[in-house]
Amino acid sequence: MIFKFAAILLIACGSTFTAYATTLTISPAIGAQQVGQPFDVSVSVSGLDSLNDLYAYSFDLAFDPTAFKVLTANDGTIFDYGGNTGLYFGGAIDNTLGFVTAESGLDINGSFSGTGGLLGRFTFEALQPAASATIAVQNVSLSTLAAASSLAPPDIDPGTLPLATLSAANVTTVPEPGAGALAVLAMAGAVWIRRRRRNGSPLHYLH
Repeated sequence: MIFKFAAILLIACGSTFTAYATTLTISPAIGAQQVGQPFDVSVSVSGLDSLNDLYAYSFDLAFDPTAFKVLTANDGTIFDYGGNTGLYFGGAIDNTLGFVTAESGLDINGSFSGTGGLLGRFTFEALQPAASATIAVQNVSLSTLAAASSLAPPDIDPGTLPLATLSAANVTTVPEPGAGALAVLAMAGAVWIRRRRRNGSPLHYLH
């Protein structure tokens, strides 16, 4: 009877417990980019516990430097709330080895109570055609105010780290119909003038 009561109590307590599954995402995770054209890649977090506030974060990006280069590492916005502006640090870009290191942010007011937001946005450029080049989130650190203030290790589990797999292709330009028609007319006119001059016929112009 005692064991039965304990089991019922455990189930009742468990039914009021909320599980928080923190998730990091990278966007776009798949897709095609054009060589020579800039494109943005964003890293965000969701599923945070609003009662166990995120206070500080840091992460790296690893990418294929033969396929992509990073033009800029831009701040996140997760700690911009209610008139507050977070303290952000753009990551150090290494286009030779293919890394952006220590993209980070800090909630200087220590009162963030959201469940997610943007951690960083990066502007890339595709260097050459590629079938499946990767951009990976690495070395993630997510800390609550309690952990950061006591200099404890990061205490929020980021879950499985996301990976983007992108392709790149050369831009193909198609001439506008109007421009093509004008070029054909100009060539035809030039041929007509040359023939008239060869035949000794005078050229007549409309006034």
